[in-house]
Amino acid sequence: MKTRSARSFAPLYATELLRTLNVDREHSAKIDHTELPVGGLESIGRGVIVRMRRVDAAALRLAQALAVLGYGCELRRAAAIAGLEMSDATRLATLLVRVEVLAGDDPPRFIHPVVRDAVEMSLSGDARDAAHRSAARLLYADRASAGQIAAHLAFVRPAGDEWVIARLDEAAEEAIEIGAPKVAAGLLNRALAEPPPELQRIDLLRRTARAEVSAGRETALVHLEEALRLSPDPKERAEITLEIAEAYAALFRWVEAVDAIERGLAELGDADQVLAARLEGELVISGLHDARRASRVKQVLERHGAPSSAPIRCNRRSPVQRNGSRIGTHTPHCCGLS
Repeated sequence: MKTRSARSFAPLYATELLRTLNVDREHSAKIDHTELPVGGLESIGRGVIVRMRRVDAAALRLAQALAVLGYGCELRRAAAIAGLEMSDATRLATLLVRVEVLAGDDPPRFIHPVVRDAVEMSLSGDARDAAHRSAARLLYADRASAGQIAAHLAFVRPAGDEWVIARLDEAAEEAIEIGAPKVAAGLLNRALAEPPPELQRIDLLRRTARAEVSAGRETALVHLEEALRLSPDPKERAEITLEIAEAYAALFRWVEAVDAIERGLAELGDADQVLAARLEGELVISGLHDARRASRVKQVLERHGAPSSAPIRCNRRSPVQRNGSRIGTHTPHCCGLS
């Protein structure tokens, strides 16, 4: 039989397991905690649930709502999720303290995280989804932070809910503002999984990719390529192509950046001279970092009447440096044009 060491087996685990096994306190002192089975943790969860049901059927509903809301929650919100009057919720919270499920009722807090986890896991998948959606809407109504609201929506299964997408989007913007692009990328990826309406998907893909570039993730290219495939508009496609090139440049993949821009310029043609100039500017910057595409830079410079015979040094920072992070270490091979 597998065992846990006494160091990793907290006293609460032992107490709950002994309670479940109906071992009284006098005999529990004689038991070696190192011999308690790992499987006993599941028994602890079942024992806690049974104990609450015995004292009051509504106590479990309240405890489940508290578990969903998490640390630092307010009893009134748990009462709303559980469908209870505040007076009943107050009485039940006191009862949960008495049966050692909660450590306190003002604010309500579980006696141990493993008890909270066991209570939340007692919910079926549908019930857990519904509880987290209710929690998110309660927090939104109370003007809680976007991050608090999104913390609940991250747990629910995708259902094509535009309200969920909007809240995840707000939380991602908040994360960007505080300099947490990885968090923003995760939230936006969750929003994509919802999924958004078809007309919104391209914009969401592009914003997800921007967060991923800032977070140093190559998956930005996957999202931008999907956006490019979905877009029928030539100007928008050229803008997406520019973003693809910038993402390649952030990864120090200068050759792919130049090649992507050339495809974009060919497709754009004479439709938008300003956008074409932006694409060509990025081509020059990327091409100067890799001798294999130096000839393309020369062509652009000559087309605009710029001298191309003198050596050119690359002093501009790469996109990844401008974003304040580095995906890898690379010393660009600046080249002269002849």
